[in-house]
Amino acid sequence: AKNIYIESDAALGKNIKLTLKGNAVALLKVEPSNFIYMGALKAGSKSVWEFKISCSNPETELALPVLPENAPYSLKLERFQGYYQLTVDVQAGAPSDFFSVEFQLSVAKPDGWKPVQFKLAGRIVKE
Repeated sequence: AKNIYIESDAALGKNIKLTLKGNAVALLKVEPSNFIYMGALKAGSKSVWEFKISCSNPETELALPVLPENAPYSLKLERFQGYYQLTVDVQAGAPSDFFSVEFQLSVAKPDGWKPVQFKLAGRIVKE
C-alpha cells in the first residue's frame, strides 16, 4: 500500500490521506527475452527468431519501425488475441567477431509509453 497526503489551505483545512493498493502490472511481456544471444551463425545463412509479446491491456497497439534499405534482417508483426508474435529473419553476412541487430517496437496505444528495445547479438563464422 502507498499513502498519499493532500494538504488544503481551506478554512477548515484538513489533511486528506489517500491509500493506494494493488499490484503494478507491466504493459508488455516479451518471451523468451528482448535481448538474445544468437551464438555462432554461419556466413550467408538465414536465422529465424520468434518472440511472443503479451499485452496486459487489450487496447495495446504496437508498430514496426521503418528499416534501412540495407538492414541484414526483416521484421514481421502479427496480432492475436491478447498478444503479438514478432518474427525476426536475420541474414548473416561476412564472418565477424561481433554481429548485432537492434531495433525498437513503438507502442502506438496507449499513449505515453516508451518503445520496446530488442537486441540480438552473436558472431558470424565461415561455413
